[in-house]
Amino acid sequence: MSTKKDFLSVEELKSWLIKNQIPIQEWGLGHAKTILQLYHEINKGECKLLNDPPKRILPVVQVIIQRDHLVLVELEQELSDLRKRKRCLPPSEKMKPDETWLSAAIRCLDEELSLQPNQFTILSKNCEPIIHERLSQSYPGLPSQYHVYSVHVRANDLPEIEFWTDEKADPGNKTAVRRHLWGWIAYNKIIPL
Repeated sequence: MSTKKDFLSVEELKSWLIKNQIPIQEWGLGHAKTILQLYHEINKGECKLLNDPPKRILPVVQVIIQRDHLVLVELEQELSDLRKRKRCLPPSEKMKPDETWLSAAIRCLDEELSLQPNQFTILSKNCEPIIHERLSQSYPGLPSQYHVYSVHVRANDLPEIEFWTDEKADPGNKTAVRRHLWGWIAYNKIIPL
């Protein structure tokens, strides 16, 4: 497998996707993200694309917050263009280049739940990734390999009912997540990454 790290433009990325027979006609519609968003993810180092076969590789931190026999999950995302995406996933973030699982978990708790370090306790001592392969929900038709770091956290001050949080703004990303709807579900109801 060879790595295709950089694309000089969105058009070059689009050409690569078409050449590799990735069906992009639904991207940017419904729950799907756009080619521009994938281009930004690649340039920020949040993911990379492999050639032969084409595949998106990304490290992800997933924060597991339990209350009794329930787990906190993001039920829905509202994008800045007001589209909604169903999720049913624990708080998760793509990791930045050279970011540790610990710093990514802390950033995730801040950006998605507005929790500061004095409001939670990281319970995990070590964290090794589990690799999952599937077609991307964000980029339909693009095979993806997720390196998932599951980090267990105690956070006692979260509401017991469904609640919304606002995403910390990324002024350069007009189609970014605007806010998140959170709720508690049984652990076995979580959709795997």
